[in-house]
Amino acid sequence: MACHELFGGDDTVLEWDNTQTCNADSVSSPTFWVSKVSCTGDEATVQDCAHTAFGDADVTADTCGNSCVRVLCAAGGPQPPPEPPVLLHDPDTGILGVLYDDESRGVCDTAFSVTAAQVACSELYGGDGGVIDFFVGQDCSAIYSGFWLDEVACTGEERTLGGCSHSAWGENTCAADRQCVRVYCQDGGPAPDASGAYAHLTQPNNVLGIVYASRLRGVCDAGFSQQAAAVACRELFNGDARVTSYEVGQTCPDTGVYDASNTNTLFWLSGVTCSGDESRLADCLHSAWGDAPADECAPEDSCVSVVCTASLPPPDSTPDTPAVDEGFILQHLDDGILAAEKDGSVKGVCVGGGDVAALATVACRQLYGEGTLVLSYEDG
Repeated sequence: MACHELFGGDDTVLEWDNTQTCNADSVSSPTFWVSKVSCTGDEATVQDCAHTAFGDADVTADTCGNSCVRVLCAAGGPQPPPEPPVLLHDPDTGILGVLYDDESRGVCDTAFSVTAAQVACSELYGGDGGVIDFFVGQDCSAIYSGFWLDEVACTGEERTLGGCSHSAWGENTCAADRQCVRVYCQDGGPAPDASGAYAHLTQPNNVLGIVYASRLRGVCDAGFSQQAAAVACRELFNGDARVTSYEVGQTCPDTGVYDASNTNTLFWLSGVTCSGDESRLADCLHSAWGDAPADECAPEDSCVSVVCTASLPPPDSTPDTPAVDEGFILQHLDDGILAAEKDGSVKGVCVGGGDVAALATVACRQLYGEGTLVLSYEDG
């Protein structure tokens, strides 16, 4: 009845509450004009409903308990506040979004940082906000057509992403096909596909790293063993290598080589424990990706270096079918000397001022197949 009288037309009541404390700014005194209002619903105005006499002396704050009536109408007037925003995490892609005012939109990547990613992960999954990685510049046009948040700047103390500093809700100049945020959290949600992770050696010190989620980072030496080094060598050289040596406590490559821009860590893996039968280092037991304890994994002394020796046929063996090139047969003699056989005569191969390293590379590949490494070579 009140909604119809106030705004006409639709008399739908969104909410009502008769236990509200009267607001001294809008009610002139703690007294009431009427009480015991009883309507049938057919009245044209509230005044037409049954009620006490206007200004009845008994209608006071004492008898009514200073409880005013609050009504929210669909047709006009104050509206109920929207539900608190809910942070969304796409289960397939890791794209961040927000459900706000009954609509789901994305989070724009402008000013988004690792601190914001940590707040998001903590809000989504609890814990301390552990972040595996996050990516800006992502395409989320298949999920969201617009953005709720932009210019998100967090201190790390916030409990929700919406509690961080940001532009007004819905105000942005972002494009959904290239400015969304993808976050991978340690405590839940989707993770990057580890099937594509692979071992990597950084020269000149053979420092072992892992390329994962398109980023190169180190392997922390905490728990690293001979078995882990053996697995790394097999992976690095397609199963055709063994460990010559490995060293822990090594200095990591500088940040120009290892990418720590998103998670403030130079390490992908820690606590690597291998049985020795694995084909990839990523298949061994290890900590969560990117979860390297700071007290055990420091870039100045926690990387691993590995030296591998490729497996080659023994010096007295030759391929079943000798390779033929330009009319002669290349041979590998017992003492490692390269020779060429033509018309039944075996003679040496002279470099004659050419590139010995390049010759050695081609010869090993020709003699023993693609992927064969040169262990050493000498000229003269």
